[in-house]
Amino acid sequence: MKILRWLLVLTPFLPLVVLNIPDGMTFMREPSDPWYTQYTSPVWMACAIFVYPVTAFLQVFGIQLYSATHFFGMALYVGAIAALFYRLLFRKPPNNALRPTGPHNGPAT
Repeated sequence: MKILRWLLVLTPFLPLVVLNIPDGMTFMREPSDPWYTQYTSPVWMACAIFVYPVTAFLQVFGIQLYSATHFFGMALYVGAIAALFYRLLFRKPPNNALRPTGPHNGPAT
């Protein structure tokens, strides 16, 4: 069960891997496309949509697409999402056990 939790925490980093595949985004098959299958373009598009909010935010400040700063911004974005997943999945439940009280000075009843 713990390994499944870690997989869920690390899942947001998958788009960073997929977006770095050379020629991963193609709509029509060409002989020079090594990664193309009928399934790669939808996966690539899903990953691009996942990181679109940070991409749009960075382009407001003039940061170019696929620059080193862009990848750093995407890494911070998915790192924040992974940290949120970590806090949600690995949070320790509150201890609701009764705590012993100190000795009483009155007579025992």
